[in-house]
Amino acid sequence: MERKKTAVLFGGCSPEYEVSLQSAYSVISHMDRKRYEVLMIGLQRDTGQWLWYQGDPDRIAGDKWDREEDCMPVYLPTDKRVQGFYYEKNGSRCVLHVDLVLPVLHGKNGEDGTVQGALELAGIPLAGCGTLSSALCMDKELAHRVAHAAGIPVPASVLVRKPYEVEKVKRDGAALSWPLFVKPVRRWSCPCLRLHALCALVFLQQHFPVPGQQGGGVLRDYHGPEAGGIDSGAGACFSV
Repeated sequence: MERKKTAVLFGGCSPEYEVSLQSAYSVISHMDRKRYEVLMIGLQRDTGQWLWYQGDPDRIAGDKWDREEDCMPVYLPTDKRVQGFYYEKNGSRCVLHVDLVLPVLHGKNGEDGTVQGALELAGIPLAGCGTLSSALCMDKELAHRVAHAAGIPVPASVLVRKPYEVEKVKRDGAALSWPLFVKPVRRWSCPCLRLHALCALVFLQQHFPVPGQQGGGVLRDYHGPEAGGIDSGAGACFSV
C-alpha cells in the first residue's frame, strides 16, 4: 500500500506556540508509518517562516527543532496543480509533494482560518475545519451568536468593551450572575479565572492593558441545560 504523504504543521506566530509543539509531537509519535509518510513542517514563532524539519521528532517537544542544519525553508505555490510545497535546492526550485496537510496549530495564525485559507488557495487538502468554520469558531462571541441564530440553546451574554469601568462591570454581572469565568474572545481559554465583579475588572486591566490588544469581551451566564456541565451561577468575560 502506498503511503500517504502527510505534512504535519506545528508551531506558528501564536501565544500558544508551545502548546502546538506538544500536540504535534504527540501526533507525529503516534502516526502509523506503514500508512503515512510524515513530513514535519514547522512555523517559526517570530518570523512565521515555514520550515521542512528533517531532524529527530523528539526535538520538537523541547522547542529545539529549528536548527539550520535540520531545516529547509518551504513556501506555498500559487498554482493548485503543484499540490505541495516549493523549496530551493542547488539553485533549483523543487516540489515537496503532499497528499494531505494536518494542521496541529493552536490559537492565532493557526486555527483561526488564516492557514486554512492559504492551504485552500494552494489546492492542498487539509484535515479538520476549513477557513470559515475555523475563523468563526475562533471567535467565541461570534460562534455564540451563530449558534443562537440557528436555534441552539446558548447562555445569555452581554458584550463588555474597553475601557473597562467598575460600575459597568458590576451592572453587567448583576444582569447575569456571579462569579464569572474570564476568557479572551479570540485566544485560548487557559488564562481563565472564576471571579467576582471587582476581581474580574482587575484581571481585565492587568492582563489586557493595551487598548485593542485583545478586543471586546463577553459576560456569559451559564445557567440551564445549555451550560454543558459548567457550574450553575458561573459566567464568562471574553476579552480580545
